Amino acid sequence: MNIFPVNTNLLFSSKNPKVRLADDICRLSKREFPMFSDSYAIRKFCTLNSKDEDKKNRAKKLLRRVTDDMSNMRRSATWDALFAERGKKSWYDPKEEIWLKHIKNSNYGNCHEASQAALAALFANNYLNSEIVRLGYKSVFTDKRTGKVMGTEQVPLDHALVVSDMEKGDDEYNCKTIVIDPWLCFASGQEEACAKYKELFSEEFLEKQKKELRERFAFENRLMPNFDINNYSQRSGFCYMRDTDPPMAAQKRVYAEHIRSLYPNLVMKNPK
Repeated sequence: MNIFPVNTNLLFSSKNPKVRLADDICRLSKREFPMFSDSYAIRKFCTLNSKDEDKKNRAKKLLRRVTDDMSNMRRSATWDALFAERGKKSWYDPKEEIWLKHIKNSNYGNCHEASQAALAALFANNYLNSEIVRLGYKSVFTDKRTGKVMGTEQVPLDHALVVSDMEKGDDEYNCKTIVIDPWLCFASGQEEACAKYKELFSEEFLEKQKKELRERFAFENRLMPNFDINNYSQRSGFCYMRDTDPPMAAQKRVYAEHIRSLYPNLVMKNPK
């Protein structure tokens, strides 16, 4: 995990009603699924500046327990989901429900588990055109001589979030323009989200990604006649990457019904 929130109680003042609604739903998910993160524990331990060796040893034991518990939770959820998929007797896939159960029982999670909880809250409130994506960094390479885009390269970053159109139902043709990041505790439009990520990632880290993407583009096109990487301009920025295709609409609707039944507190009482 490369990025951490500076403050988990961020003030929220967006005038966009969809963004405010997304933020409210994100807060619902955090109340229903409180999580302790091994990434936070590791970061705190690394910044511990104490001359008390006994205190350091106790902190080290606690850190080891947290990381072990987190690994055990993920391992158990993965195996339970795998066995459920092999033994299922219908088209419905209960994998997400199984992961939520383990997250709820263990109270452990990082950005991906927090995103799973936020997605469940969105589905419970019938915002079905929502999905979990990975944050990525992308470069577009343009031939300076012709102005044509000649290729793109992208690399995944170690961070998960949710994107949605914040419209009731499941119109897949709507663009998912609202970003919900429960790990960093914010909801916003895409431009604002990209600006925030740019602040949180170091300039040195982003320059390293640009260099690697440029080297990859040069390597993949090295056999082109008269290829010269200096003839190509590079435009870079954040992007969203899918691990898998979103589930079918019918799968989403059944999942939403199950979530409302299992976790009624995720349903907004007085939607705005």
